[in-house]
Amino acid sequence: MMCALATVVSGCSLFHKAADKILPPVKTVHFADDITPEKLQEKQFESGLALMRQGNYREAVAAFAQLNRDYPASKFSPEAEYQSARCQEHLHDFPLAITGYRAVVTHSTASEKLKAMALYRLSFCYEALGDEVRVLAALEDAIKRKDLLAGEVATAEVPARLAAVYARLGNRESALTYFALAEKGLEQIRRKARAEGSSPEWLAKTLFYMGQMTVSALSTVSFTNQIQSLSQAQLYLLQSAEANHPVWSERAADQLIQIYSELWQRVSQRSTNADEGGEDRESDGRNAVLEARDISGQILAALDELKLAKLPGDEAVPAVNKITQFTEELRGKIGLFLSQTATSSLLTPEAEALRQEKREGKVKDTESILEKRAKEKKTKGKGRNT
Repeated sequence: MMCALATVVSGCSLFHKAADKILPPVKTVHFADDITPEKLQEKQFESGLALMRQGNYREAVAAFAQLNRDYPASKFSPEAEYQSARCQEHLHDFPLAITGYRAVVTHSTASEKLKAMALYRLSFCYEALGDEVRVLAALEDAIKRKDLLAGEVATAEVPARLAAVYARLGNRESALTYFALAEKGLEQIRRKARAEGSSPEWLAKTLFYMGQMTVSALSTVSFTNQIQSLSQAQLYLLQSAEANHPVWSERAADQLIQIYSELWQRVSQRSTNADEGGEDRESDGRNAVLEARDISGQILAALDELKLAKLPGDEAVPAVNKITQFTEELRGKIGLFLSQTATSSLLTPEAEALRQEKREGKVKDTESILEKRAKEKKTKGKGRNT
């Protein structure tokens, strides 16, 4: 044992002698004295934030994880956990983001303010996963801590998003209550901005988050609730686009375009699935097309509301112009779909075949089946009398 220990000590001694030849002793001592463990932690944390700002989210997650491994008791640990979860959000890995935010909420040394923000961000993750019940729970927990949230988040964003989720759940009364609170909060923010003559950046950002939403499972019933949510959310996104901020206005336009794109994609999928049904599924296929037509009509109504909400001269704003170009193209697609499914999709195969024959001039008899049967009865009756 002593021999082995002597060997290790000897090896270490040789290592230090070799290191002394490579690194100047003065620099080594200076490095150790100058950078304290706390400064090292701060430097590693700042490195993770820098990677985040550059959009290198995976590398940022790795940097934050390394910090928490090296210094589990660091004062930067809760914030690193929070920022790591934000990175997972950007990467659309919502289950991992949820795990991170929950860790912040239960962290013993995390500030109450950071816990409140983690609860708020949880609502976005649950919404992305379509879990409306947990979205509602997270937002209600967040609004209980409104004094710990940023002013615009507490007075406008959270009420607007609560209103949206209540609308999607079919609770119209609560939705209207929170929409009114959101509008009141938004007006306070605007007054403050006018008084301070401040940049529209944070206003555009607030409006963006007020209008953020995702498309949930699509059915006629759920979509009716969802369209109520969209009707208000799209107005916030439009106002964010109208603010003409280079970052947040563009994000608002892209968000609105994404919402409508997903809605239309799901309508198209329903009609495609209906066309692929076999003979035994023809009735179901026709019902699916009817449902797709109904949903398409509701999308057109929402697009009409959006068009009416635009301010004169809006088209000069790049983000608004992008929205307009997309919505006009979408109108064309919906119009084509409705015209193509106007008659044929509603008929049985036999009725559709007869319709085609009439169009081609092969059938000249336009009498109904009841009329034909009545004539046949009269003919039979005459034959019996003779």
